[in-house]
Amino acid sequence: PKPLAEDIEAKGDGRVHRRGVYCQLCARSDVLGGMKPTDSNSWVHLACLMSTEDAFFQNKTAVHVKGALKKNRTEVMKCPKSKQKCEECGGRSGLLLKCKHKGCDRHMHALCAEILDRLRVVENNGERDIISYKCTLHSYEGVDACGVCKLSNKQHEMLECDKCSQGYHMACLTPPLTEIPEGDWFCARCTTKEPAADIPTTPSSVIKRIHLYCKRNPDEN
Repeated sequence: PKPLAEDIEAKGDGRVHRRGVYCQLCARSDVLGGMKPTDSNSWVHLACLMSTEDAFFQNKTAVHVKGALKKNRTEVMKCPKSKQKCEECGGRSGLLLKCKHKGCDRHMHALCAEILDRLRVVENNGERDIISYKCTLHSYEGVDACGVCKLSNKQHEMLECDKCSQGYHMACLTPPLTEIPEGDWFCARCTTKEPAADIPTTPSSVIKRIHLYCKRNPDEN
């Protein structure tokens, strides 16, 4: 397979198998994910195999992988061309899983989704559990989505306010940040303005006493 782009979000832990050993279902060579042999003299990640009901283990070997890929490709081709790729690594080959959010056409590889901790959806087909995922936009909500653009992609580029816990993309801030600031960081909503100066004020208790005195002694006003 082609090497992964350096700027992809779905980075593994750096450990990869020797050249020529890669997963048929995600086209990645990561050691992460547990590589297992197939009946077609190739390899698949265990994490990827658990995401399809059309391929499975038989006598410690993954079988029907090619059939699963062919069926998956037919389904993916029904979606808009711009969605016929993994949203995390940009790859168009391998088994592309459709986001489990209703109406979403985004796709991803199982291992890419695992690496980025996307929301898992586990369903039992009567024989075993099948693991699906939700895409970047539908795996997070609330304070986990950016407080400016409301999107939840690029989680590795987000800051969390140390007061309200709301997340923000560094690029969405005004002015944008290019580096993670040291120490505590507070968003604009939680940043209190410094008082311009110490203005003397009269305690409310004194004001109440003055009003009471004026009522009791109207002739002195």
